[in-house]
Amino acid sequence: MKLQAKDYEILDEGEYAAKFTGYEEKEGDFGPFLLLTFAILDEEHADATVTAMASKKLGPKCKLRGYIEGMLGRTLENKEEVDLDDLVGRKVMVYLGVKDTDTGLFNIVLRIRVPRRKAKPAPVIEEEEEEEEAPVKPAGKKAKPATREEDDPF
Repeated sequence: MKLQAKDYEILDEGEYAAKFTGYEEKEGDFGPFLLLTFAILDEEHADATVTAMASKKLGPKCKLRGYIEGMLGRTLENKEEVDLDDLVGRKVMVYLGVKDTDTGLFNIVLRIRVPRRKAKPAPVIEEEEEEEEAPVKPAGKKAKPATREEDDPF
């Protein structure tokens, strides 16, 4: 049997734009689980993918529920059904951590959220400056001399 080694890149801890590309159902020591795959979308890590393992349960504290709620951008309703196939292709933000184990370093998905929409810039309204009008002196009349009270600024 011939096997081919694959190289993988460990991404720095942080948040990355990604796309949910699919999932696989697997069987593990503790029962069935899902392996969710996300493709990183930034140019620097163009071919990088990360995976997240989660049980197939959607209880209040289950990882899969948190991932799905992050992809949807809302909490799930009681007894709500979700089809993962409907979420494939969805753009998300993944927050990655780095885990150091006896088999080496690897990325773990800590959190998923919907991308923030860029707010449209508010229109700039230019207000015309109001010019203070100088008092108009009637033609042909001289101004009255200032009295002592008018000279006093207080």
